[in-house]
Amino acid sequence: MSSKFNTFIGAALVELNKETSKHLGNRSLYVGGSDVGQCLRKAMLGKTTDSSHDKKTLLRFLRGHAVQDLFAKIFTAGKSPFKEEVEVVHPDKPYIKVHIDFLFTGNKRLYVVEMKSVGGIPEKPYSSHLNQLALQMGLLRLITSPDVSIEGCILYVDINAGDWKVCNGYNFASTEMQVLYKESESRAEKIWQALEVNQEPETEPSFLCGYCDFRSSCAEHQLPEVKLPDDVLSAAKRYQELTAEKKEIEKKLDNLKLDILGYTGDSFRGTADGIEVVAVTFKPSVTVDSEKLKMLHPDVYEECTKPKAGFTKLEIKKAAKKSAKAGKKEA
Repeated sequence: MSSKFNTFIGAALVELNKETSKHLGNRSLYVGGSDVGQCLRKAMLGKTTDSSHDKKTLLRFLRGHAVQDLFAKIFTAGKSPFKEEVEVVHPDKPYIKVHIDFLFTGNKRLYVVEMKSVGGIPEKPYSSHLNQLALQMGLLRLITSPDVSIEGCILYVDINAGDWKVCNGYNFASTEMQVLYKESESRAEKIWQALEVNQEPETEPSFLCGYCDFRSSCAEHQLPEVKLPDDVLSAAKRYQELTAEKKEIEKKLDNLKLDILGYTGDSFRGTADGIEVVAVTFKPSVTVDSEKLKMLHPDVYEECTKPKAGFTKLEIKKAAKKSAKAGKKEA
């Protein structure tokens, strides 16, 4: 019964995703805003390859739709005029088309809101999201009177944490957004050209590789050694820095703990200036020597053990310097 119900949910997920994405039309016939912000190869293959998403991805898509529906109600309650899922097509290149999540309208002002449902608010907007926003604002500029100001933001929402962040201050009159628009339009052209000749464009490794259905066949991910892209390298360096800071902080904490316990002893409770200090000592306990149990009583060990989930260990350290002789063939 459980298996049948799981199958039912999986099939329903597929159907609901089709329904909620119906307004986007056949995405293989045009290049959209979300395409220009991702790897060109992934964007092209996504339009030419029949690939089915896993259940987690489908559920994540639906989470995005649900969060957008929620904020549509919030914006409606705010009584500021807006339109949802506004389609904008390039007037000279109809194969470039975007769908704006929310477009607020005012006196001589348009305000674009690109919403992203995330599992953790980023410190700053991702470059791929800025490309998407720039393309949307740029296409609006092409079909809108020049005396109308076009501004926008990226709205990140972490619905599980009950948190959101507005990354705004983007005006299409700025040099930054106009440069980003030209870059985004150029990327859209490359994707379309690749579709026309049915040839894979250049690969662009980044954090987005983790969401790519075509990663296994990508030349950039072939072992034994993969070159780190810039955004991953930057994050790895920051991780390394924070790890070093953490070790120094832990040393300081250990020293402070010894000083405080030197005063409190192994049992203490005291308060001062709004701070409570409690020291509690736990008696020694026993644990099972699993290796010894397995050796002496394998039957009991098998009967009492249960599966334990695996985990991924991340280690970042200085790479070993390659010897000058490395790679040379012996005579």
